[in-house]
Amino acid sequence: MNLGRDTLLELTALLAVLAFALLSVKTFFREGIPPGWDHPPHLVCSYLTSEFFLPQLTVLGWDPYNNFGWVFNQFYNPGAYLLVAVIRYASFKLLDVVSSYKLALIVTYVLPAIGAFYLAKAMGGGLPAAALAALFSVVVTPYESEWLDAGLKQLYYIGMWPERLGIGFALLALAAEWSALSGRGWERLRMATISAFLCATAILSHLMTGIALLMTETLVAVVFAVRRFAAQEGGLRAGIANELPGLAWDAATFAVAVGGALGLLAFWVVPLSQANWTYHNLPTITWYVG
Repeated sequence: MNLGRDTLLELTALLAVLAFALLSVKTFFREGIPPGWDHPPHLVCSYLTSEFFLPQLTVLGWDPYNNFGWVFNQFYNPGAYLLVAVIRYASFKLLDVVSSYKLALIVTYVLPAIGAFYLAKAMGGGLPAAALAALFSVVVTPYESEWLDAGLKQLYYIGMWPERLGIGFALLALAAEWSALSGRGWERLRMATISAFLCATAILSHLMTGIALLMTETLVAVVFAVRRFAAQEGGLRAGIANELPGLAWDAATFAVAVGGALGLLAFWVVPLSQANWTYHNLPTITWYVG
C-alpha cells in the first residue's frame, strides 16, 4: 500500500515539474520554423531521415553540399533526426516535418528533468531532492547563456538541441546504471540492459555528450568499487578477497551497460570511423562567425 502511495507521489511531483516546464513552450508553435541558425540544417536532416533514410531502414547517407560536406546523419546527430521521424510516423504522417520537429523540441526540453529525477532517486535521494533536481533542469535564469548552457535559450535561439537530447538520455542511462550496480540477480541484468540502450541513444543523439557519458559511467563503476573497499576491515588484501565476487558482478554489469551500448551502435560507429576523415568537409568551403 505504501509502495503504491509513494509511486503516486513521485509521479505527481514529476508531472507537476513537467507541467511547469510546458508553460515555456508556447513560443515553439509560432508560424514557421523556429529562429536560430542551426534549426534549418536540422530540419533538412530530419526531413531526409523521415522521407528516405528511415523507410530504407538506415540512418546513413551523404551529400557533399550538406552542412559544408559533413556526412549526412553520420557525423553527429542521427538520434535527434530519428526522433523527429518517429514522431511523424507515430502520427501516421498527419503531422508535417515542421510540426514533428517542434514536438521533438518539447521532448528534448523536458527529457533532462525526467532523467535528473530518476537519477536522484537512484542515488538514494528522497522525493524533494528528486523534484528539485528535475525543476532545476528546466528553470531558465537570467544568466543562462545561449551558447554555453544546454538550456531552453540554446535549444530555441541557437538551435543546438541535440546536445540537450543527449543529456536527457545520458541522465537516464546513469540512473539505470546506478540502479543496476545497486541491485542483485536478474535486476542487475535488466537495468544494465536498459542502461546500454539509453547510452546508445545518448551517443546517437550527440556524439560528444555520449563520450562524456561513457567517462561518467566509468567513474560510477569506480565509485562503487571504492565503496566496497571502504566498508571493509583488515587491509587491502583481505578487502579484495572478500569483495572479489561483488567486484566481478560489478564488472559484468558495467560490461553489459557499456559494451552493449557500443554493440548497438556498431551499425553507425563503423561507417563513421571509415568515412569521417574523408567526407567531414570540403576543402574549398569555409565559414566565419562574426
